[in-house]
Amino acid sequence: MFSDRFDKLMTKLDAKNTDIAQTAGIDRTNLSRFRSGRRIPKQESNIIEALVSALYDHASSTGKLKMLCRMIKTDSKNHKQIICRAMKLWLYSDTPEEYFIRKSRPKRSSLSFSDRFDKSMILADMTNSRLGKLVHVDSSLISHYRTGIRTPQSNPALASVIADILYERIRNAGEDISLAELMQIKPDSITKEAFRDWLYAFTQDEDGGNTAMKLLEAFDSYIYASSVKLPVPETSVPSEILTDKRKHYTGNTGLREAVLRFLAEVAKSDASEMMLYSDQDMGWMITDKEFAVKWAALMGACIKKGIRLSIIHNIDRDLDEMSQAITNWMPLYMSGMIRSYYHTKKVGDRFTHTLFLCPGTACILGCTPNDPAHEGRYYFFTERSDLTYCQDEYETLMKHTRPLVRMEPYTLKTVPKKGIRILDDSGHEAVASSSPYKNMSVIISSDSVRIIRTRKPFFSFTVTHPLMRKAFLAYAERLR
Repeated sequence: MFSDRFDKLMTKLDAKNTDIAQTAGIDRTNLSRFRSGRRIPKQESNIIEALVSALYDHASSTGKLKMLCRMIKTDSKNHKQIICRAMKLWLYSDTPEEYFIRKSRPKRSSLSFSDRFDKSMILADMTNSRLGKLVHVDSSLISHYRTGIRTPQSNPALASVIADILYERIRNAGEDISLAELMQIKPDSITKEAFRDWLYAFTQDEDGGNTAMKLLEAFDSYIYASSVKLPVPETSVPSEILTDKRKHYTGNTGLREAVLRFLAEVAKSDASEMMLYSDQDMGWMITDKEFAVKWAALMGACIKKGIRLSIIHNIDRDLDEMSQAITNWMPLYMSGMIRSYYHTKKVGDRFTHTLFLCPGTACILGCTPNDPAHEGRYYFFTERSDLTYCQDEYETLMKHTRPLVRMEPYTLKTVPKKGIRILDDSGHEAVASSSPYKNMSVIISSDSVRIIRTRKPFFSFTVTHPLMRKAFLAYAERLR
C-alpha cells in the first residue's frame, strides 16, 4: 500500500516529517496522515510532485541516493526527473483504486474546529493572551479561533506550533484521560501527531468556509506585500534558448525551456494578447523554483508592456485547487490585465492538453496520454497558418467557459458597508454578518462573490464559480 511504502521510504532515508514537509512546502500533519494511511495524495497532484522532489533532494544531500534508487529499482545515474517518476510509480504500484478512493480523506470529528480548539484551551488551562504571546500573535486572533471566526489553516507553521504547545500543556497538566475522552480514543493512543490530526480535522462545511477565509487573507496581504525581487527579464532566458529554433520539446524539462522561449518572444513582440490553457498537472512548473522565478519575471514584463492575458484555469477537482489557482495568480490579477475563465466541461482522464498562444507570434501545443511514465512532446509553432489553427482551437474552448475572476480598479464614490452581505434574487440585502477584515466589504449575490477594498488602493475583486459562492456562504454562516 502507498502508506506502507511511503513510511518505509521515510524510515530508510532517516527523513523527518518536519524537514520533508518544509522542503516540499506542505503541512507536516499531512505527512503523518500519508504514513498512517489516513490520507493518500492523488498520484498526479502537485503534492506528490513536491513530495518526491523533496525526498530526492534529501537522499542526494545525505548520501543516500543509491539506497533510494535500489529501493525503487532504478539507476542512480539517471536524471532527477526520471528518478522522481520511478519513485511515484513505486509508491503507488500496489495501491488498489478502491482503497485510494476510500482512504483519501481522514475521519472527521463530530465537533467543529472552534469547539475542539476551545475545549483544548480549557484542558491546557491556557488564556488567549498567554497563547498569543507564546506564538507571537495578537490575543484577538486566538479569540477568533475559539469563536470560529478564523482558523490557522492558512498558516501551517503557526497551526503546528499551536497544536504542539496545547498538547504539551495538556499532558503536563495530567489531563490525558479528559483529552482521550474528547478525542474519543484510548489514552495510550494519544500522540502529538494524533492530537494535531484531530484538532485540524475540518468538516466539509468548515473546509468551504476556510477556503473563503484564505482568499480574503490573500487578498488583504497582497495589498501590502512588498514585491518579490525578480531577475531582469533580459537575463531570465539563457542565450541558447533565445536562439533555439527547435520545432518540438520533450518532457517537463523541454516544456519549461519552450515556455521561457515563448514568453521571451512575446515580451519583445508587438503583441496585445496571450491565451493560455493547460489541464495537465502543474508540477512541471512549481517544483522547479528557479524556473518559477524566471517565469514570473517574464510574465511581469509582458503585463507591463500592456499585453492582456486570457487564461482558462484548470479547476475541475475541488475548492483547494480553485483557491490555489486564484492565489498563485493574485499578483498578476492585481495588474487588472488578466481575464480568467473556467471550463464548464469536465477534463478527461485519458489525455492532457496544453495550449499557450500569442496570436501572430508563437504557440506551444501539446497533447499527451495522462500517464506519469510517458514524456509528453510539445510543439513550438511560429508559422502563421499554424497560429491561425491554434487560435481557432482556443476560441472553440472559450465557447464553453464562464468568467472565474474579475479584478478591476474601483472608484469609491460611497463607502460600502463593511462585513459580509448576502443579497437575495432581487438584489436586496437579506443577511449581513460582521467580518474580522476591516478593510473589505464582501457582497454575495445569486451568481457571484464581490470583494471590495474599502481603503486605498481601491479594488473590486469578483469570483463567479458556484463552489466559491458556496464557500463564502459557509464562511458567512460561521461568522453569524
